[in-house]
Amino acid sequence: MLSTNKPILLGLALSCIVGIINPTVAADESVIPTGWEMKGSRPNDYLVMIDPQQKRDGKPILIMQSKTSPIDGFGTVMQKISTEKYLGKRLRFSADVKSENVVDAAGIWMRVDAGSGNTIALDNMEKRPIKGNNDWKNYSVVLDVSPRGTQVCIGILTHSTGKIWVSNLKLEEVGKDVPVTDILNKDENPTAPVNLDFTQGTNK
Repeated sequence: MLSTNKPILLGLALSCIVGIINPTVAADESVIPTGWEMKGSRPNDYLVMIDPQQKRDGKPILIMQSKTSPIDGFGTVMQKISTEKYLGKRLRFSADVKSENVVDAAGIWMRVDAGSGNTIALDNMEKRPIKGNNDWKNYSVVLDVSPRGTQVCIGILTHSTGKIWVSNLKLEEVGKDVPVTDILNKDENPTAPVNLDFTQGTNK
């Protein structure tokens, strides 16, 4: 098994503003943790803040919730990372998430780009979205970072209306025994022919 590096404890970025949320900020104005940015098709329709009352396992909790209804689009809290340390490696991005009244979908996501506008790997949990009301659960997405990759993007998203709590975020290298969850499925061509005797099933 490939040895792994120590996890990058992304929750540390969230702790930078715990206890110092500006009391003059309007109740419907987001306070984005250092190192993160608010993006999406409807970013202004969501409120983002650190939970001022609760922690999880002693770590800060990020709250993301819709401010209006309905919302035809999504918001995401995200950051971009250079692939310099990760080329050719397999990465897992994980987080604990709790949800309330999520109508369409929520989740975590990761993307690998090879230049501007050229996404070569992606998992936004669209095939296993978080919906409705759910207690705390750990979720993860796993992608290979191609040698062609130039940046890795990670984030938290909510599509349409609802509220989520997120904590214990980690980005870590994992072994090749951990399956990838890439929804683009841009696999390289096989190195040998397959199913030459037609006994290995069909595509449908």
